[in-house]
Amino acid sequence: MKRTTLALLLLVTMAAACGSSDDANSAAKRKPYVDAVMASNSVSKPKKVSAATADVVRRCIADSAIKNVSVPALVKHGLKPADLADKAGNSSKFGEKLTVAEAGQFVDGLAHVSCYTVDSASAADKDALKKRACVITGEIKIKGFRELIIEFVRNKDLGTKVNSMRDEINKVSKACGVPQG
Repeated sequence: MKRTTLALLLLVTMAAACGSSDDANSAAKRKPYVDAVMASNSVSKPKKVSAATADVVRRCIADSAIKNVSVPALVKHGLKPADLADKAGNSSKFGEKLTVAEAGQFVDGLAHVSCYTVDSASAADKDALKKRACVITGEIKIKGFRELIIEFVRNKDLGTKVNSMRDEINKVSKACGVPQG
């Protein structure tokens, strides 16, 4: 009996210790950054869905991206929510301060496919979101695509790199039932 009590006490202590480290990246700490991303053009609205559904998806994606990078990492780089709130979608101050690994974490958050599952969405919205999730999953599998998006987040000149992947991107979209053009 004493071993069980000791094990339980150890588990509770470990859980409490783990919980305190997450407080710095809690939903409350992320909220100002998420709100800033929502106010910017950084996360595009999914097409062919209602405004309410689009906002749910955008907020989920923004939160996922900020959670992946982490508020402590943003603070370490001196980044404030205002640095992410540019209405033009210009993320120069934000992107240039991230390391390649952090930009990768941000991109992985942007590609968080579970954000495209919205229980309250209409059948038509669910169909459009399913296609968008299919496209994102396919695009990430294109060789070099993730790295290209990381460069974009970090404000590197992409030059003709996007054009070299255009055929692959179009194939993914077509396979997912998304019309071209």
